[in-house]
Amino acid sequence: MSDLCRKQLRIRYGSMIPETAQERIEYELAVLQNNEWFCSVLLIVRQLVQGLQGKGYPVRALARYYSDSGYTYSYAAYLLGVTEVDPLAIQIPRERFRMPDAPDWQFALNVPEECVEECWKEAVAILSQIFPQGMAVSMPESYQSNGRIFVPHAAQLRNWLPLKKVDGQYWAPYGAAEDFPCLFRLYLVPAKDLSLFRKLEQSTGTHPSSINIEEDALPLLLRDQTDIPELGFSDIQAIWKLADPQTMDDIIKVFALRHSWGAWEDNGEELVKKRAVLFSEIIGSMDDVFLRLLDAGLDMAFVYQVTAQLQRSEELDKEYISVLTQNGIPEWIINSCSKIIKLSPKAYCAAAFAIPALKAAWYKARFPKEYAQAYSEWHSENLHSQALNTALAEIFSSSPEAG
Repeated sequence: MSDLCRKQLRIRYGSMIPETAQERIEYELAVLQNNEWFCSVLLIVRQLVQGLQGKGYPVRALARYYSDSGYTYSYAAYLLGVTEVDPLAIQIPRERFRMPDAPDWQFALNVPEECVEECWKEAVAILSQIFPQGMAVSMPESYQSNGRIFVPHAAQLRNWLPLKKVDGQYWAPYGAAEDFPCLFRLYLVPAKDLSLFRKLEQSTGTHPSSINIEEDALPLLLRDQTDIPELGFSDIQAIWKLADPQTMDDIIKVFALRHSWGAWEDNGEELVKKRAVLFSEIIGSMDDVFLRLLDAGLDMAFVYQVTAQLQRSEELDKEYISVLTQNGIPEWIINSCSKIIKLSPKAYCAAAFAIPALKAAWYKARFPKEYAQAYSEWHSENLHSQALNTALAEIFSSSPEAG
């Protein structure tokens, strides 16, 4: 993997590799040297991403929603094409890249909503090439309907994992897989915006991964946000209007605030309205807290403990508040953190919301007719899907069994 990463650096920069990029990848490779399991997961998922994209499916690698470790903050993962999030570009310090406390063989990929089963077949075929003697096992719908376990050595499976066969597929009983953390778990999570990008790629012949986000797409989104997925909701429009974002970092923060709890209303919003602090300075993500405390020279273990509390929906510990006060952390930051219920990771919001919005803005500006057609179809399909789900929910709630 080290050779692959260094090769990608040379392809990207030639002989003039920036010092920050060289330092970051060498730091990560030193961490990864003693984590063979993580290297294995990255290389496996690299093949999955490349394989699915090669078949015409736009995919997006995501960590579990509030995960703050591993590939979401990995420059190596970015160079390998596993994630589109460049941690250097969005100012994430190297300290945010760390390994989980125990090996975690699970990975999530967003795929177009209408292609989940097709992508499963392709993913199993790719994994079967990596593990010729392996097999895929479904997890029960009551547990994780979009999850599969892939077992490298199928012949040994029955010796240590109970299975049952339903409609020709093997299923792991509820909870049984949790006893075996070494299993490779893959989640294909449907994403509505990727359905739009699939339509746009088919109509324009331009793959979403070819778009230059910072140089080409950023000014287009700043100029026009109409008919952009995720930006059509009134709550995020209100944040955008007050924030008046000017940079990539600002845009990520807008999305982070919408997907955090307690960070905007009666908190950051009031600070911006009163002009107490600039929008760019308010707390919007876990990484805003992390950087503030890191820059203040606080102990790394303590910094992780504070951000972990804000991740877990826990009230900020009084002892932590005392330490923050003693170390000169501004009162407004402490008060803001005390109001927060849960914060989102910055890298997650960049991958899931900011980057897709920027790509949509680029398609809209470069291919206006194709975008209008694709967006109209996509929007109608979403409305139909929402209406169907509402009708089914009403039928269920009114049935005798529901009572």
